[in-house]
Amino acid sequence: MPNKTNYYFETKKTVGGQYMSRFMYNSEPIVWSEQLTTKASANANAQSVKKNACVASIVDKTKGETGTGYRFEIFDTSDDQFMVRFKAPNGETVVVSERYTAKHNAINAAKSVRDNSANAEIRDDTTAQAA
Repeated sequence: MPNKTNYYFETKKTVGGQYMSRFMYNSEPIVWSEQLTTKASANANAQSVKKNACVASIVDKTKGETGTGYRFEIFDTSDDQFMVRFKAPNGETVVVSERYTAKHNAINAAKSVRDNSANAEIRDDTTAQAA
């Protein structure tokens, strides 16, 4: 079983001078937010994932499944790959993942965030080189 300390959130400054939050495992991002205008917004995004992902369902949109409340959605892309998005009850996307060639990898990413984000620390990396 992976060491829980290998999972963490990172608040990061972007090249454009905005901010984002990323949920990381061993320095590799699993999911990330859109670019946000303030560091406080990026921290609030990470807090939302920490608080709500642990009880979220995983909905497979490729099978026509639907869901309400906080949920992970597995969906296919126009280039026949798969992604994860974590959605709030109002339908707003909180974080997204990279593209995966296999659907099971997208599902594993959603499970990883769901199972490991609640106890993950939030690290302020806004003084480092912009991403």
